[in-house]
Amino acid sequence: MKKFLISFVSVFMLISFLNAQDAAKKEEKPKTTKEYINDLGSTDENAIVKACDYLGQKEEKDAIPKLLPLLKDSGKSAQVRMWSAIALGLIGDEKTLDPLAESVQKDSSADVRYSAILAMSRIGVKDKKYLELFKDRMNGDPDPFIRDYLTKLYEKAGGK
Repeated sequence: MKKFLISFVSVFMLISFLNAQDAAKKEEKPKTTKEYINDLGSTDENAIVKACDYLGQKEEKDAIPKLLPLLKDSGKSAQVRMWSAIALGLIGDEKTLDPLAESVQKDSSADVRYSAILAMSRIGVKDKKYLELFKDRMNGDPDPFIRDYLTKLYEKAGGK
C-alpha cells in the first residue's frame, strides 16, 4: 500500500509539473514581423530558416535588404542561402531578379541554384537577359535536373 501511495503521489506531481510547463508555453506571445527580420542576422541557422519561411509566407518586402546578403554569402550554409531564395521568390519583388540570377550563375549548391530558378519563375521573368541566362545554363549547369527545368522554362517562355 505504501508503494502504491508513493507511486500515485509521484505521478500526480509529474502531471502537475507538465501542466505547468504547458501553461507557460501558452503564455508566450508570438514573434512580430520585426523580430523575424532581426532573426535574419542571427548565428542560429534554424532561427534564420524559420524567419525566411515566415517572412516569405507573409510576403514581407521589408525583409529584402536582409535576405539579399544571406543569398549572396557563400560563408552561410546552402540551407540558409536556399531559404533566402525561397523567401525572395514568395515575396515576389522584381528588384530581386538580378541577385537571384547571380545565384543561378555562381552558387556552388545545386539546391540554391534550383531554388533561385524557382523564385525567378514565380516572380516572372519577362526580360530577355534572364531568358539568355536560362539558355546559357541549360547547357552549362552540371546538375541534370536544373538543365531539364531550365529547358522547359525556356521553351515555355517562347525560346526554342
